[in-house]
Amino acid sequence: MSRAQLLRRDAALIRSTCEIPEALTVTQWADKYRVLPETSTAPGPYDSSVVPYARRPQDCMADPGVSLVVLCWASQTTKSSCLENALGFRIHRMPSPIIVVQPKIDAAESWTKERLVPMVRTTPVLRERVRLARTTDSTLRYKGFPGGFVFVASAGSATELAARSSPIILLDEVDRFEVIPGEGNPVEIALRRQGAADVATAVLTSTPRDAETTIVWPYLEAGTYEKYFVPCPDCGHRQTLEWARLDFESACYTCEGCGVLIDERHKPAMLAAGEWRATNPQGTYPSFHLNGLYSPFARSNWREMIASWKRAQGKPADLQV
Repeated sequence: MSRAQLLRRDAALIRSTCEIPEALTVTQWADKYRVLPETSTAPGPYDSSVVPYARRPQDCMADPGVSLVVLCWASQTTKSSCLENALGFRIHRMPSPIIVVQPKIDAAESWTKERLVPMVRTTPVLRERVRLARTTDSTLRYKGFPGGFVFVASAGSATELAARSSPIILLDEVDRFEVIPGEGNPVEIALRRQGAADVATAVLTSTPRDAETTIVWPYLEAGTYEKYFVPCPDCGHRQTLEWARLDFESACYTCEGCGVLIDERHKPAMLAAGEWRATNPQGTYPSFHLNGLYSPFARSNWREMIASWKRAQGKPADLQV
């Protein structure tokens, strides 16, 4: 090998070794690298413009200055994708041990098979890092990668929650967690596994249950309790979307400011121009509340939600949904 070739080789090695990492947020990372699997609502490259309200919450999940993030969101609002984007970002850009907590063992296994594995397989920067094949250091719920691992634990097992320590704890659907006899609140048990890490982040997500059994709601209220304000396309008045202002006859939304009926076709533009506002500015961590009226997906449209509500009359369990 000539001297020139050696110099070029050494220069390339130095560039690859000393390359300055991209300064990306979770959203920027997802827009650039994330590919949604075929089982997703919208397979293909991730596009944050579809769910603009997800940007700030998921960006908080990798902010070193944020220790806890809480998402109390309705179903079909992509809170699971936010969790996955934050996980993918950390595997690629901020590797460390990561524990994902699901309500029970069967949920942990299903989440691994249906969410984690497809995300890794369809996203090239994750596929080249995460070991999916079963080996001594890669099992169904434990996946290793350079600089860390992902372990998907069951909230119903005190043994599993205590088995490993990690600075990053992602707790999904916490209102489906059950108190462990003789142990207490599984959320608090899991949070203790962060130990004495100097920089640690925990994320709680859930669709809320009833007031007597909810776990996520007190965490929501203790945080900044942010709501997503969107502008009226007619008068520009910013407001949150509330069930009481939905007109059942037209399936349009009644503006709080001018009273005009807003057709749902305006919702994408309203979401794009929306902003999160804290209702409890004294909260020490960011927490976010979002109801189903914000969902951008066709199967969660306002007319279908009204029809579902009408069908649920006289059925308390259906009304809760």
